[in-house]
Amino acid sequence: MCGGRMGKVKIPSRAFLALLIFLAALAIYVKSQVTSRGDTLWSLYVAASILKVGNTDLDEYAHLMSPDDYRLERVGSHIYSRFPIGTPFIAVPFVAIVENLFPLFEQASFSAYLSQHAPDQAIFEVEKVIASIVVAANAVLIFAIALRFLSPPRAVILALIFAFATSAWSTASRGLWQHGLSMLALSIALYLIVLSSDEPWLAQFAAIPLAFAYVIRPTNSISVLVFSIYILLVARRYFVKYTLWLLLLILPFLLYNYAVYGAALPPYYLPERLGNNPSLLEALVGNLVSPSRGLLVFSPVLALSIVGMALRLKRADWRTVDAYLVVILILHWISISTFRHWYGGWSIGPRFFTDMLPFFAYFLIPVVDRLPSLTQRWDVKPFVFWPLLAASIFIHFRCATDLAPDAWNSVPNNIDDNRYRLWDWSDIQFLRGLCPERNTAKLAH
Repeated sequence: MCGGRMGKVKIPSRAFLALLIFLAALAIYVKSQVTSRGDTLWSLYVAASILKVGNTDLDEYAHLMSPDDYRLERVGSHIYSRFPIGTPFIAVPFVAIVENLFPLFEQASFSAYLSQHAPDQAIFEVEKVIASIVVAANAVLIFAIALRFLSPPRAVILALIFAFATSAWSTASRGLWQHGLSMLALSIALYLIVLSSDEPWLAQFAAIPLAFAYVIRPTNSISVLVFSIYILLVARRYFVKYTLWLLLLILPFLLYNYAVYGAALPPYYLPERLGNNPSLLEALVGNLVSPSRGLLVFSPVLALSIVGMALRLKRADWRTVDAYLVVILILHWISISTFRHWYGGWSIGPRFFTDMLPFFAYFLIPVVDRLPSLTQRWDVKPFVFWPLLAASIFIHFRCATDLAPDAWNSVPNNIDDNRYRLWDWSDIQFLRGLCPERNTAKLAH
């Protein structure tokens, strides 16, 4: 499957296009104003502790902490972040670089600055830059996956859809959420699986990013399980090696947990965190179409991923891995919906769906393939594709560049205590701040 050439226009080399995608995404991400100030608050502190002290506790920063900070937990006599260790661990090399560059902007090393300051704007900006690099690299990886099926210009279109028409921009690039590195790990795994159709021996190495994906975020256990079944049934010759690679990376994680928690898994990974939502049906619907949390509301262009699935079936282009990806998407949707805080707390849009964006992008490939070239007639109708794409970009542009949508979580009242607001079509999160007079009247009411 490969789209037609764009007339006789000379196309730059693939490496040059990849570099342009990375630089464009990075520049726009870094320039975007909004930074994350939620769950990610202590991520850089954990990374700095690993780098400078050699442990993951935050005892050296106790003087900066509020005793009721929900992001922290006390284990024995030590203070730890309650969130997975994966993201801070992988951020360590970035923090090492920042340690040397930070004195150019501040009168202290980065580690010294952290020890003297509770999370502030300078720290949020560093976090945003690191997250932006990760997500920009992910856009390049989506481009690489697309090149297996599309001409370079069409692969660029898909990479830009991922980068700017989804929560990759408005959530993952705003700070060190688990989602940014989770997406990158899953994208690497998908790329290796795609490549293995021509080079079967590569399938075994999908275990490495999948193991990291699980260490980064526990819901990725779904991807680990389903991809493992895929390797067992489709690439059985390499399943033993795949399992060994998986264990090689998972075992240190388990040993770390025993050392810190005295158990194989930390509290954040325990299954009882899921399945405690008494409003499962509401969550299932809300994760798709809630005006302030719905995936198809915030990224309507992703509705075409379903069209992409249908196109593959219609054109007899359905690949074995496609069915497994559909299973992952469905199980992930159900999983995040069983969580009591299915809407992601104080966040932007469909945050819990962010990890799945590489798979949604993959299913957009048949749609992008049917876009017109300079010498072809329309296949995918322009009045469908371009408006959906434009709306998606506009929505995530607002959420990444305007502080008002983020403030929506607490104004006029706390979303955690007033969940009816998730269904208020008169006060949609991404429109907050767009019409100040209307917003003022709404808040006053």
